[in-house]
Amino acid sequence: MSGTTQRYFISYAGVDRSWAEWVGYHLEQAGHRVTLDVWDWRTGDDFVQRMDEGLVQADAVVALFSKSYFEPGRWTGEEWSAVIARRDRIIPLAIEPLTNRDIPPMLATRVRMDLHGLGEKDAVAALLAAVGGGVRPSSPPPFPGGPAAPRQSSSPPPYPGTVAAATAAAAPAKPDQPKTGTA
Repeated sequence: MSGTTQRYFISYAGVDRSWAEWVGYHLEQAGHRVTLDVWDWRTGDDFVQRMDEGLVQADAVVALFSKSYFEPGRWTGEEWSAVIARRDRIIPLAIEPLTNRDIPPMLATRVRMDLHGLGEKDAVAALLAAVGGGVRPSSPPPFPGGPAAPRQSSSPPPYPGTVAAATAAAAPAKPDQPKTGTA
């Protein structure tokens, strides 16, 4: 999705409106289209109809996770339930510290991005990374291998099947010890 215009429906609890508007603003600045009730719906509109239209037209739903978001009786439950039922993409953004116990089991396993506790620049970067999905490197990552450091006697042996275990098995035997492993 990175680099293309997407349409996002922002799902939030009313008390988190400032976060919703902040997220919507930055998504639009990045070239995306946003459906946000306080920006797009007029007095007298049918709330359920407008919500349904927004959800259907969206490429993904940006859900602003907070304790208020999961309070019983909020419309947010209908929003994320509809997204899950249709197997649409939901982008969970935590705007306050939450544990998996604070989140309904259906959503607790979703990978979420934390925006709380970040400075504004880092929060914008996290938001755009969350909606953009994973990014493949443009150059090779640094080589994680190299000369192995001598093992301390207190460190556990390498897990079988790992590179370290294979390297240890292939190493030449010391003169006073027989070589172990497979040939």
